[in-house]
Amino acid sequence: MFGILKRIIKLSDNMASKIKKSFMYSFIDGIFEAFPLIAIFYFFKVIDFSNSKDIIIDTIIIVKCALILLVGIIGRIFFKFKTYKLQGHAGYEMVAKERLNMGERLKRVPMGFFNENNLGELTNTVTTDMQFIEKQAPFILDKMVNSTINVFVICISMIIFNWKIGLVFLIGLLLAILILNLMQRKASQLTKIQKNTQVQGVASVFEYIQGISVFKLFNLSNNRSSKVKSSFDDYSKANCDLELKYIPLNILFSLSLKIACGGILFLAPYLVLTEQLSIINMIVILVAIFSIYIPVEALGSITGLTRMLELSLNRVEKIERFPLIDRCSQEMELESFDIDLEGVSFGYTPNEKVIKNVSFHIPEKSMTALVGPSGCGKTTIARLISRFWDIQKGTIKIGKVNIADMTCDSILKNMTMVFQKVYLFNDTIANNIKFGKADATMKEVEEAAKKARCYNFIKELPKGFDTIIGEGGASLSGGEKQRISIARAILKDAPIVLLDEATSSIDPENEFYIQQAISELVKNKTIVVIAHRLSTIREADQILVMENGQIIQNGIHDKLIKEDGLYKKFWSLKKKAESWSI
Repeated sequence: MFGILKRIIKLSDNMASKIKKSFMYSFIDGIFEAFPLIAIFYFFKVIDFSNSKDIIIDTIIIVKCALILLVGIIGRIFFKFKTYKLQGHAGYEMVAKERLNMGERLKRVPMGFFNENNLGELTNTVTTDMQFIEKQAPFILDKMVNSTINVFVICISMIIFNWKIGLVFLIGLLLAILILNLMQRKASQLTKIQKNTQVQGVASVFEYIQGISVFKLFNLSNNRSSKVKSSFDDYSKANCDLELKYIPLNILFSLSLKIACGGILFLAPYLVLTEQLSIINMIVILVAIFSIYIPVEALGSITGLTRMLELSLNRVEKIERFPLIDRCSQEMELESFDIDLEGVSFGYTPNEKVIKNVSFHIPEKSMTALVGPSGCGKTTIARLISRFWDIQKGTIKIGKVNIADMTCDSILKNMTMVFQKVYLFNDTIANNIKFGKADATMKEVEEAAKKARCYNFIKELPKGFDTIIGEGGASLSGGEKQRISIARAILKDAPIVLLDEATSSIDPENEFYIQQAISELVKNKTIVVIAHRLSTIREADQILVMENGQIIQNGIHDKLIKEDGLYKKFWSLKKKAESWSI
């Protein structure tokens, strides 16, 4: 249990001082909580009850007792407020910082990380788990630390007060701790199952939402919704099992404390009858008996939450432990922007190479096209140049600098990528374009939009550049989204452009505009084009023909068209396709 304390303090970083201070305030609050007992003890101590007929209660005594109670109430209010304030601030600030750190970390892990971890688990970690840590971690730690301290102090106090009553208290405490350990083991097993079913539920919902158009098209909506329902049924069952299997131990835990209280309740009068305890002390014990085990009960009440917190921390730490792709790299400024691949080999899995001993040179401010059949490795080459993955063999250099020595930010600030699959954010068109340059003026945004041939259709929208375009750009056509993404790239004005030819599935009108936009984008840039239409790369400075992860031809269009090879075959197929008619 106390291993979690160390982990939370480590996670809290510079917030640790606030958490520790909240423990101190909470402990002082616990002292003020005992003031009613002090008032009762004082009341019975100063009044003579030996003569029941002549009992005189002085007003001063009542005032003093009232003052003790008032000080206790004010002290509790003040220190409870300070405790909650520090815990709240620490929890929110700690998790806010951790969320930012996690976002930064996810930006710098290899893309393979997202293949190894499903979207449901990652989403659950950065939302549900982080929210649970935010709200529960300070509360659990406070209960854990102060309940333990209070139990220790009460135990010593009871033994000093009367060792026989203290012994009964200690026996009840040891029995409760034994049951508490069993509760923790059981909770550890059950909460793990509950968390796993929760992750599966989130993953099922994501899958259903992302694929709903396909499900509708093939009339499978009911089948898939039943899968989502099944995952939530599993989650419900896991929660019910957690409660049902935990209840008997919880009852046993509470019963052990009540039996110990009953033992003290019978022992105290016996000790008075045998003149081993005064009546005043007995009254104080009988009043205190209702609260002496409250700290122990508090430890029992957080057992399930503690195990859930442990699992949430495990998921967060799993992301933190994943090695950063540029952990041994440093920030660098490039002086030139030519690209060299030397003996590069790479595979998404250790046993299957996608790129095999590839070498080529891309001069600065030139256009290189990658051509080949689907699955030959064209897109992988672009991803490796941008260091989305690290290669297993060889070197990739930009401006004569090995990208393995550069941070991801050092590489990507010099690159613009335009791919077929465009993602726009649920924000204004202006802000989506500003992703290319966050501090851009509105004039710069409009100029980029004009160059990308999207200015006119944006101005026709009801709110122009302030139009909210919906998640993923849902309110725009494919061609419109492409042109906005090109405007974003133009605004960034990076010296290297990676272009997955964006016109292969666009209507003729949009194709015309996009080709014009791309022409504006690539002026005086080092360009790598993943070609789908051979007609668009006839003017390329070099064409690299790929097959099975290797370069099999290299040259310009006029040279390759005369050679017997894959490029000539593709060109012949293109000509046949153009002459085909219904």
